[in-house]
Amino acid sequence: MVYDHSIHYTRHTLRQYLPMSGKAMLNRILDILRMEVNFSGKSFADVGCSTAYITAVIVDEFKPDIAVGMDIHQPNLELAKQRYPHIQFQTINLNEDSKPETQYDVLICTETLEHVGELTTAIDNLIKLKKSQGFLLILVPDEIGWLGFLRVLWRVIRYGYNGLNCFQEIPKQKFLFLKYMWSLLTGERVSKYRNERSHWCTHFGFDYRDIDDYLQVKNVDFYAYNKFGNRYYIVRET
Repeated sequence: MVYDHSIHYTRHTLRQYLPMSGKAMLNRILDILRMEVNFSGKSFADVGCSTAYITAVIVDEFKPDIAVGMDIHQPNLELAKQRYPHIQFQTINLNEDSKPETQYDVLICTETLEHVGELTTAIDNLIKLKKSQGFLLILVPDEIGWLGFLRVLWRVIRYGYNGLNCFQEIPKQKFLFLKYMWSLLTGERVSKYRNERSHWCTHFGFDYRDIDDYLQVKNVDFYAYNKFGNRYYIVRET
């Protein structure tokens, strides 16, 4: 089954004018690339490209010499190949340790790491895909602390608790919802609620501080900041 993520960036609703919308997020990605990267003569890869809408927007604007979209979901890649024949596509499983044959000058990985089962392996794979003097942009959701609390609360108000299937992936325990919300309010790591899985459909239990910690352990020089519900990581020399 294909879920067409392009609707998050192209649908015409009032929500798209909000600073937390998919369209606003895409514009921020483009602004970062304009400021940070010269694409002339460069290779570019979008890791976790889904149906490659963002990939195509970047390729059409910056025109890298080589452009590759990577994803684990084959139906998404098949649709992407039909829509964007000028872009190369490859299957990748970030959960599996790999030794890439090709490295890239510019990499992005947006809205992907919150869904992988092996976070540290996925980060290692991204670093190995980047040339030593290359540029890597990672984007993940900021859903911890008060902001995370408000986001979950909004989902409960909008869908009702019975419609909140987000917790179905988290191992069951007594008073799970209340415990999770308390963890958000007190700043505890919500990643403790996740168990070992190959992937996660929802964001629940994802804590970007685990990325911060691992990059520091690996002595990776990075710059990170939060803006309108997302955390942006910029990695250069590795």
